[in-house]
Amino acid sequence: MHENLEISGNIIESFHDPFFIVDLDFRIITGNKKFLDNSVLLTGYELKIGDFLFKDEESNSILNNWKINIHKIFRQESGSFNFHLLGDKTFEIYLNSYLIEGEIKGCCISVKEISDILQLNKNYLSNENLFNLIYDFIPLGVVVQDKEGKIIQHNSIANKILGLDKKELSSRDSYSKEWRSIKEDGSDFRGEEHPSMKVLKTNKPVKKVKMGIFNPQKNSTVWLEIDSFPIFEINSGNLDKVFTIFNDITDTYLKEVKVFSALKEMQNALHNLNQLQDAISEHAIVAITDKRGIIEYVNQKFLDISKFSKEELIGKTHKIINSGFHSKKFFENLNTTIHSGKIWKGLIKNKTKTGEFYWVDTTIVPIFTEIGVIDKFISIRTDVTENINNLENLKIAFEDLNNQNLTKEKLLKIISHDLRSPFSGIDGLIELLLENEELLNNKEKVKKILNLISYSSKNTFELLEDLLTWSVIHSKEIKYKPEFYYLEESFSKIKNLYSGVIFFKNIKLNLINSVSERVLFDKDMLETVVRNIIMNSIKFTNEGGEIKVRLDYIDEKIVITIEDNGVGMSEEVRASLFNKGENLSTLGTKKEKGRGVGLLICQEFIDYQNGDITVKSEKGKGSIFKIQIPSKKES
Repeated sequence: MHENLEISGNIIESFHDPFFIVDLDFRIITGNKKFLDNSVLLTGYELKIGDFLFKDEESNSILNNWKINIHKIFRQESGSFNFHLLGDKTFEIYLNSYLIEGEIKGCCISVKEISDILQLNKNYLSNENLFNLIYDFIPLGVVVQDKEGKIIQHNSIANKILGLDKKELSSRDSYSKEWRSIKEDGSDFRGEEHPSMKVLKTNKPVKKVKMGIFNPQKNSTVWLEIDSFPIFEINSGNLDKVFTIFNDITDTYLKEVKVFSALKEMQNALHNLNQLQDAISEHAIVAITDKRGIIEYVNQKFLDISKFSKEELIGKTHKIINSGFHSKKFFENLNTTIHSGKIWKGLIKNKTKTGEFYWVDTTIVPIFTEIGVIDKFISIRTDVTENINNLENLKIAFEDLNNQNLTKEKLLKIISHDLRSPFSGIDGLIELLLENEELLNNKEKVKKILNLISYSSKNTFELLEDLLTWSVIHSKEIKYKPEFYYLEESFSKIKNLYSGVIFFKNIKLNLINSVSERVLFDKDMLETVVRNIIMNSIKFTNEGGEIKVRLDYIDEKIVITIEDNGVGMSEEVRASLFNKGENLSTLGTKKEKGRGVGLLICQEFIDYQNGDITVKSEKGKGSIFKIQIPSKKES
């Protein structure tokens, strides 16, 4: 009996929730501290051992509810009910009638889920029936082993958890091989390592031990959390038995294992992600922004290429590196793509803090929250400036090669046609004079033929000069050599050069304005340009027409305007004047053939001097050429 009382004491000691016993008159026989401390919360009254559970059943609806349910248990021997306090709290009340020699003597009451056993006052434990009642009532497996580890007592919950009937469980000890028990790491749980065996060896409690044991009914391993306590003889104080309680934690344990496994996988994934991030950061330009595009993170590569500091970039948008190269629509399309949850890829031209431009091959990826909402954007870029520059250089080289081919084609056309034609004409006129003696005696006709030969030879000579000049330009040997000269001197030189043809066509070539100071320009280049344009005007001006030349110096520029009242030109011809690939040359008013190369030389010489040339013309109303060259006056 003393042993049973001691065991009962250990059981009650293990309760974590309020527990108490009442007799048939609802007088409290015993109760744990949790009950006594919480009696006001549970019943509306402060109670102690010996008090009646229901002090004022007429005025207290809580106690009426209790009394009704307890009477049901008296009739049914066991049961439970849900008890609702004022507010949101709910308790599940477990009730068992306790019997002495088969007769109901009272009721055991436990509030909420029981996880530990709490101590009953030994003064009210009077017999073995009370011990057995409490022993079978708790929802935990309980076994008692002797000093050799043999199981000598157990409850029905232990049978259920272990999957063994009463006979099977009673025949085992901690060393039985049938346990097939394992540790958390999967290794065997040897008999001497069992908690109860450690208690027998050390005389001290062993708590919170996890053990996996094979359950033959489930054909699987169940996981237990085990607490073992020593039981000492009252008289001698020597260790006599081991009291063990255990709970089936299989569901919780397996969830923990899954969580741990998932955490391990996450750690591995995070480790791999960190390695990947390190690799990307080492070789790529990385930035992370919030969903509004505000920069939250940049790596060192970003700082190196942009030449901004981290403090200058964090909190800003990527507008800080906008080069102005791309259109507004370009960025609208980019933003529409990424805000729709799609990945954007493309080339972007950016600008550094110090004004240099650089190209990046860019990928922008949206990052989503757990509920699928865009939270951030990560941008991964690669510097492709060198590749883009190489492509640009290749494009320039290709265009240059194409221009050279056009130049060669044009040159061949001129040589094959424009040079051959005047020489054929001169040869024909000379043969006419040599073979016709009668013609030689006619001075007027001879003079006319000689004038034609002279005009044709001069025109052919000028064409040869233009071709030589053009060949020098395209051999890259020509050099820009500006010096200070008087513009009017150059004009006079050109006017004298064309005095014969001006006289022949009876055209006026007038200077209507000049610049008195010497100004800076390349004499050979500018005279070539003006000479070709004046010759072009002479060609397309009718007899008796006029060509006006105006020399100005405006806003640090030489401005030369050449205006004629000739035949003018169509829009198609005007658009092709400086185009190497087209040849829309027309005959002059005296059927003069165009030299085909003069205006092309003009355009290239103007470009050499960073100047500009424009043409205004309308068919039948003449033409106006305006030349502008950067310059300065002599100080």
